Amino acid sequence: MKWRNLFLILSLLLASGEGEVIEKVVFQGNRGIKSQILSQLIISQKGRRFSEEDWQEDINSLSEFYKKNGFFSARIFGKTTKGRKGLVLTFLIEEGVRCRIESIAFLKQKDKGGTKILEKSRPKFYSEAEIEKLEERLRDYYVNLGYYYVDVSIETTFLSPEKMNLLVSVAEGPLAYLKEIRFFGLQRVRLKDALRTTELKPGERYSKKRLYEAARKLYGTNLFGGIYFKVSPVDEEKKRESLLVRFDCQELKERIFEFGLGYASPPRRTYHSFTWQHLNFFRKAHNLKISLELNPDWRGSYKAGLTGDYRVPYISYTKINFFFRPYLSLDVDKNREERIWELKEEGGFYYDFTPNLVSHLFNKYRRLWGERDSVRTITNSLNLNLFYDTRDDFFSPNSGVYSFSSVEYAGSFLGGTSDFYRFSQEVRLFCQFLFTQGFRLGVGFIKPYGRTKAVPDYEKFFLGGMTTLRGYDEKSLSGEMMVLFNWEMRFPIKKILSGVLFFDSGVTEMSDGKLGYDFGVGLRVLSPVGPLRLDYAVVPKRFAQKNWWKINFGLGNIF
Repeated sequence: MKWRNLFLILSLLLASGEGEVIEKVVFQGNRGIKSQILSQLIISQKGRRFSEEDWQEDINSLSEFYKKNGFFSARIFGKTTKGRKGLVLTFLIEEGVRCRIESIAFLKQKDKGGTKILEKSRPKFYSEAEIEKLEERLRDYYVNLGYYYVDVSIETTFLSPEKMNLLVSVAEGPLAYLKEIRFFGLQRVRLKDALRTTELKPGERYSKKRLYEAARKLYGTNLFGGIYFKVSPVDEEKKRESLLVRFDCQELKERIFEFGLGYASPPRRTYHSFTWQHLNFFRKAHNLKISLELNPDWRGSYKAGLTGDYRVPYISYTKINFFFRPYLSLDVDKNREERIWELKEEGGFYYDFTPNLVSHLFNKYRRLWGERDSVRTITNSLNLNLFYDTRDDFFSPNSGVYSFSSVEYAGSFLGGTSDFYRFSQEVRLFCQFLFTQGFRLGVGFIKPYGRTKAVPDYEKFFLGGMTTLRGYDEKSLSGEMMVLFNWEMRFPIKKILSGVLFFDSGVTEMSDGKLGYDFGVGLRVLSPVGPLRLDYAVVPKRFAQKNWWKINFGLGNIF
């Protein structure tokens, strides 16, 4: 009798395919939801052992998912067939009609701004996840207006199985204000410096967005390894509108010493750098950095430079910041038997309009001298720069825009040996189409006036080399006018390895108005200091100067 029962159980298991390897999973009849999304919801996957229990749970999970996305009459069936190497699982889906949202209305609200959010974020069809996102957007909107206790709820009313209305109810509660701002974990950083960096003031209206921006600003000083904040009422029962904000800060070391080593080609050159930095100079959150660089090539030439960078945040408790950058370098060229010294300083102010928009206004003094009188020049200028940056990543962005605008006025009442004005604009755009697409467009011109009839060579625009036209010699094209365009398509290969297809083009006066261009392929390897870059560029022979191809190796993407 026992053997007969055991034989019956084995027969049933074999008939159902229990324990067999799943060769393939197929979805049929799904028009509203892609198979890739559905495959992520099931347990039964290719290569796993088939289980009747998992199979039934998958059918239930898919049915529940369809209902949460507005397919209230959807039905899911399962079918198993024998394949060459195992079982083929087929999900037969009858989606039915998806429930459409006819209208959205507020039950009550004090502030009418929420209506605009509904207009922008209104879903076309019912989706539980989209409704939750809409509730979260509305809640964030009212919280940033100061309604700390706001309650947002969305109710559904069916007009038919295929149509529904949404009714939004908002209970704002009392307006809340920051009563106290406390910091914990400060040892070397002064309390008033931390509070000044956040730009928060007791008595101001509560805003969740403002608190996240304050935490970002504290973290941006590089004085802290972690910033956490917590908001709570001062008195739960009596004064619910008065809030206490507590920042927990993890301080980092104030002094940093860094050493860097790199290689680039062409021209074949090694890079050596030593940097010392104090992030809390004078214990007033001032930033002082001193760097020494040495870049020799394989022919006996080298360039050595000493750079300083001193920054003072929030002058006189305003949002205006001060910076001063002196620079001294020596460029030795063995081929031309020439030594050129350069002394440069930049000093001025910068102001953050928003986290993405920054402006610089500064004076630039530049002096060159060498063994020949032709390189003894002085440039003294005023500069206005504007930066706009929405990129999602500094080293390898996948989306966003970067814009840099610069206006420079040199000479005249400022003195020096050169009179000119310069304008330059650079825009970088990153988007997703198949893979990451990157575009860079740069334009610029420089115009002499007054005493200067021709702009000095070292002040002109330069093209050519690993960061502009990768198939051309370094700084082989120069002029008083410049147009540059670069395109890259970046695609993943393995975890830390990615590939690049690129196209470069540009024009200056030296190219006689002809558009020079190159194209090629490259590899990128992720590293802690940025991507390592290897590019192979090809130049059409009619544009080639010496070689019609070049291999470039360096650190970081060119844009």
